[in-house]
Amino acid sequence: MRPAPRKLAAVDPQPATRERLVLTAMKLFWEKGYGSTSVADVLREAGANSGSLYHFFPGKQDLLVAVLEMYREGIGPMLLAPAWKGVADPIDRIFALLARYRQGIVSTGCVYGCPIGSLALEIHEPDPPVREAMAANFHAWVAAVQDCLDAAGDRLPAGIDRRGLAEFVLTTMEGGASIVNQAVETFGRIDGVVCVAGILRERMLFNMSEAEWDPVIETHLKGTFTVFRAAAPIFREQKSGTMLAFTSGAFAASVAQANYSAAKGGIVSLVRSAAAGMNKYGVTANCIAPVAKSRMSGQVPFGLEMGEPEDVAPMVAFLCSDHARNVTGQIYTVNGGRVAVWNQPAEVREMRKDGRWTVDELAARFDEVGQEPMPILAALAEREAAAKSGEKPNQ
Repeated sequence: MRPAPRKLAAVDPQPATRERLVLTAMKLFWEKGYGSTSVADVLREAGANSGSLYHFFPGKQDLLVAVLEMYREGIGPMLLAPAWKGVADPIDRIFALLARYRQGIVSTGCVYGCPIGSLALEIHEPDPPVREAMAANFHAWVAAVQDCLDAAGDRLPAGIDRRGLAEFVLTTMEGGASIVNQAVETFGRIDGVVCVAGILRERMLFNMSEAEWDPVIETHLKGTFTVFRAAAPIFREQKSGTMLAFTSGAFAASVAQANYSAAKGGIVSLVRSAAAGMNKYGVTANCIAPVAKSRMSGQVPFGLEMGEPEDVAPMVAFLCSDHARNVTGQIYTVNGGRVAVWNQPAEVREMRKDGRWTVDELAARFDEVGQEPMPILAALAEREAAAKSGEKPNQ
C-alpha cells in the first residue's frame, strides 16, 4: 500500500521539500505511471521549482529510487503494524498481511493496482539503482513472511527452505484468486474476467538471461492463468461467463522479444484451450491483440501507427456482452478504428507413404509439403531495404 502522506515539518524547509517531492512523485507514479509522469507534473503538483528538485535528485530515475526507498521504509509502520495488530499466531500473520495488501488494492476500486507491482511491470530499463531498489522492496516483503515462517518453528516440515517458501507465498496464485473472490464478494457474482498486465524485457535470444525470461512468462502467461483458473469453477457452476486475455501480434514471432513472444503465444493457446474446455458450460474465451499507446508500448522504439487505449475498450465491452455470447476461441486486433480477426491454425498440406520415412525420402519429396512463408521475415527485409534507402521503415 502507498504510505499515507505525513505531516511535513516547517522548521527545516529542505527536508520538507524533499519529502513533499517524493510523496508527490509516489502519488503520480501510482496513479499515472512512471512513464506518463513528467518532472513538470511533479513540480506542479508539489508546488516546487525545478531548482529544488534537481538539488535533491539529479534526474527522474533518482526520484524513482527515492520513491522506492520510501515504500520500503513504509512496509513496517504502514503495512505490517496495522495488518498484525491483534494477530499473534505467525501463520495467521501471513494471511493477515495478504489480506491487508488486498484491502489496499480494493480500497481504490482496483483502479491503480499495486503501486510497487505497477512500477515493476512498467520499468524495464537497465538502471542498477532502480533494479536494486525494486529488489530491496521485494526482499523486505520476503523477510517479513520468512520471519513468520521462522516463528512457526516445528509446525513446518524439518529441512524446508523457509526463504524459498516465503518467496513462493508472494508469487503464487493468491493474486488471481483474490481478484475473482473480491468481485464475487462485492457484486454477488462475476460474469467476465479481463487479463491485461504485461512487461517487457527486450533482448536478443543469444543475450537473454533467465532473469529476463522468467518475469515476462510469469507476468503474462501465469498471470492470465491464475485469473482464468480462479474464475473457471464459478463460470462452470453458473453456466456462463467470459474469459478475455490480451495477446499481441508479436505472438507470431519477434526479433528481440523471444520471452514476450513466447508468453503471448502461450496466452493464445491458453485461450483456445479455455474456449474448447469451457464451451459446454456456456463460457467463452477470446484474445485481443491491441495496438495502442500505453506505459509499456510507449517505451518500444518503433514508429508503428498506434491507436489509444480507449480505442480498445469498446471491443472489450463487446466481447463481454450478450452480443458476443457465441463468439469464442478468437483473436482480434484493435488499432484505432481498425478491427481484424486472426486465422485459426490448421494443416495446409501433407504427404504420405507406407511405413517410416527415411531422411533421403524426405529430402526427395519435401517439396510436396514445403514450408509456409513467414511474414515477419519479409517485413524485416522490407524495413532493412527502406532503412538503407533513407525511408522510414516502420511506417
